[in-house]
Amino acid sequence: MTPVHEEYYELLHKTVEDLELDDHVYFLEEFVSTPDLIELLRGVHIYVNPYVDHTQSVSGTLAMALSTGAAVVSTPYPYAEELLRKRDLGVLVPFRDSAALSSAVIRLFSNPSLLESYNAKAHAAAAEMTWARVGARYIELGKLM
Repeated sequence: MTPVHEEYYELLHKTVEDLELDDHVYFLEEFVSTPDLIELLRGVHIYVNPYVDHTQSVSGTLAMALSTGAAVVSTPYPYAEELLRKRDLGVLVPFRDSAALSSAVIRLFSNPSLLESYNAKAHAAAAEMTWARVGARYIELGKLM
């Protein structure tokens, strides 16, 4: 871990401790394989994806979270904006706006029917994004040409 990453990691630990969230936040201090990551994401009700600016173009973990049926709260980098806004699969919040982010998470946890709606939409949309389904759509498109 680089010194910058280590400093940030320590800050996260301290913040969790200061907010007395130790029983609710768990830090994995190791690389997580894709199958293990998907298994962890299956236990998530809301996936929070707070990139700091538009320079992040895609996120594999966002796609994985959707595949497990997690509701998503994210900043509007290109991939998230495409999936969440255009398909109504989650909530977008402005970059670097922790108040908006926390408000969105609280709103979802406070409204079980809204949370369940996003969970169902995420799972359904992810089923349409499998390689088999995408490949089949390309074949159909080719037949039209």
